[in-house]
Amino acid sequence: MDVLGILAQHGDDPALPRDVTHWIFFSTAADRERYQSIARDLGYSIHEYDREHTERPHALAITRNQSIRPAEIDSAVLELFRLAKQSNAEYDGWEAQAISVTSS
Repeated sequence: MDVLGILAQHGDDPALPRDVTHWIFFSTAADRERYQSIARDLGYSIHEYDREHTERPHALAITRNQSIRPAEIDSAVLELFRLAKQSNAEYDGWEAQAISVTSS
């Protein structure tokens, strides 16, 4: 809910669709590959990243165009969080650009 509050402060209209990016971190490349296959089936575009010297060096940024109405974003987050737990991963949150009625 913190992200929604910040976006609201910037005049965001949560009903307007926009790209929403979620971050997930993995200990192994194999866990990341399994997750990204499922995420693709859910309609997400996938971007892989590798980071050195971390406990979870394999990362995904997955993006889908959607609204950020509380029920819709909560549903997406819960689904991705549960998938992360099943994949030995850490779901790290989401981000999106503020979009107001005047800027759409």
